[in-house]
Amino acid sequence: MDQGRGKAGSGLEHWENYYRGGALASCPTSAAGDYDRELRDVWVRLFTDLPDGARAFDVGTGNGAGRLAGIRFHPGVATERLPFNSGYFDVATGQYALEYADMARALAEIHRVLKPGGRALFVLHHAESAIARNARESLAHAQLVLKDTRIHMRLRRHLEAERKSPASARRTWVDLRQAASRLQQALAEAGASRILEVSLDAVHKLLEARSPAAPAALAREIDKVETDLRAGVRRLQDLLDRARSPQEMDAIAQQALVAGFTEATFAPQFHAVENLVGWRLALARS
Repeated sequence: MDQGRGKAGSGLEHWENYYRGGALASCPTSAAGDYDRELRDVWVRLFTDLPDGARAFDVGTGNGAGRLAGIRFHPGVATERLPFNSGYFDVATGQYALEYADMARALAEIHRVLKPGGRALFVLHHAESAIARNARESLAHAQLVLKDTRIHMRLRRHLEAERKSPASARRTWVDLRQAASRLQQALAEAGASRILEVSLDAVHKLLEARSPAAPAALAREIDKVETDLRAGVRRLQDLLDRARSPQEMDAIAQQALVAGFTEATFAPQFHAVENLVGWRLALARS
């Protein structure tokens, strides 16, 4: 199995930050990020049918957490320019990766490197999936943190005020508490929100660290927290921009036929019975 780079065609920095956090894959499965239930069954069925010695390549490797013999990684490879000989692979796969590429060029390349009779199976983001819905909710929470309350700016002002005078600090403390209370109220209404939870926890820890920490070092930590959140916003917006509607999937199927595939079908992919998590796109080369 050969594996190409993750999230071809998109900015990589915010995806790298995501995987540095310990995620194994961008999939809605177990807490560890591994594949289970219906999503696992999709891939098990595909690979079970392959003959011994079959060659497979995967588009988008996540953090490259491969632990099986026979896997070779090709970092920095674009799906639109695959460094493989024509007719080399028996099967191509990818989950939440193909939609980040230039679709027409990527499909043509995938067709080129597949053997006659080769197959491809991809899971793509669905515009109405639970993942897309969660992404929209997370973006709303991020806006509350970054734009509505601007809590990081208020934290900086308070820390500066503490070094000036008690009177200044009392005013900025009220301002900071009001911003934090608004985030706490939003968290209570949401029931759960990683963005709100992490943001509130970071503010709490930074306040605790203000006495022993040097001002410059503390300012860098605040900048890092805000930068990481903004990177997460870019990742979520990237995801939503690539999530496909039924009409867009139909266009992708037509592009696959133009690229030379003789079969191109798609269907909704569910996880844990009722959770819509994407599209399943199956391609076949004659």
